[in-house]
Amino acid sequence: MSRTREGWNSIPDGFGATFDLRRAPLWLRLAYRTPFVDRTTFPRLVRAGLGYLVPHPDTSPSVGTVARAEARGWKVVEARELAAILGDSRAGRPLFRR
Repeated sequence: MSRTREGWNSIPDGFGATFDLRRAPLWLRLAYRTPFVDRTTFPRLVRAGLGYLVPHPDTSPSVGTVARAEARGWKVVEARELAAILGDSRAGRPLFRR
């Protein structure tokens, strides 16, 4: 039985996820890049407000889905907002889940 981890295997359908590692503490950035340890960093990043969800361009997320995601710590933004927040080309390529 697998354990559900926010940001690792619990991303709402119709959204892409990305994380702002530039604002994360050094120890968390190192853990993020360490195999097997990395999956424990995703929930911490979400709780710290460093996890961003971007709605898939072909979908229109419901208000309830957005509210539940925000209650768990995600920040829901449009792709163009994410580009301004992260300030790099990664913003246009969140990992989408359908």
